[in-house]
Amino acid sequence: TSVFGNPEIGLRIISFLILLIWGIFLFKRMPLIWALLFLINPLSIDISMSIIRNGFAWSLILYARYVASNKLIKYSFYLISPFIHVSSLGMIFLMIVDETIKRTTNSKKLAIILMGFAGISLGIMLTIGSQILSSFLSDGRLSSDYVRGGGSVLQALFFIILLGVQISSSKDYVYNNLFTIGLLFWYLTMNPFIPWSYRLWSASIPLIAYSIWKMPLKSRQFILFLWFGNLILWYLYWSKLFDIWYPL
Repeated sequence: TSVFGNPEIGLRIISFLILLIWGIFLFKRMPLIWALLFLINPLSIDISMSIIRNGFAWSLILYARYVASNKLIKYSFYLISPFIHVSSLGMIFLMIVDETIKRTTNSKKLAIILMGFAGISLGIMLTIGSQILSSFLSDGRLSSDYVRGGGSVLQALFFIILLGVQISSSKDYVYNNLFTIGLLFWYLTMNPFIPWSYRLWSASIPLIAYSIWKMPLKSRQFILFLWFGNLILWYLYWSKLFDIWYPL
């Protein structure tokens, strides 16, 4: 994108919009200091500053679903987002599943099973089933070379624990955070197959942060403690002082 002959200006504007949408969503829902604890993690910074197509597309969906009140803006953003980044289709799919489950079932266990099935199926479709999908969608991210393994077990460990705490929480909590639960199922399914799968949680970090903040106090304290440790490890890795994620 070129603005006044300098593409960097356009890219920085988009980065600002991503962070603005994240801030609008989080700062009204949780204390500033805790919101920043999630937003300043290295991979979310990377999403907002360099992997901006993914970050911008998912931010539009976040804004459309949770912030926008105008239906024209809401559905326009839903329509535009897949053209910015194809992964938006997965996010929209889980959003539809989320709304369908809430309308049709009143069982916590069944809701988790259905959302888990949706997230896992989406992950399998984009990894093991990518060659089949590539015959319908022309996208380099669906090639067999792209599904090369190498996802970090250590990196995913925090989210495995988070998902376990979420699904063991109350029925009200599960229903209010079912969409985020689906995103975590999707990420954890893709992680063993694709190294870049961390983008799924990095681009949805506002939703993850808010779902943690809405946990019961003891669960929230436990997860925040783990996140703080996870954040320190990420900055150590980001600093290149030593390699902490691989080959673990």
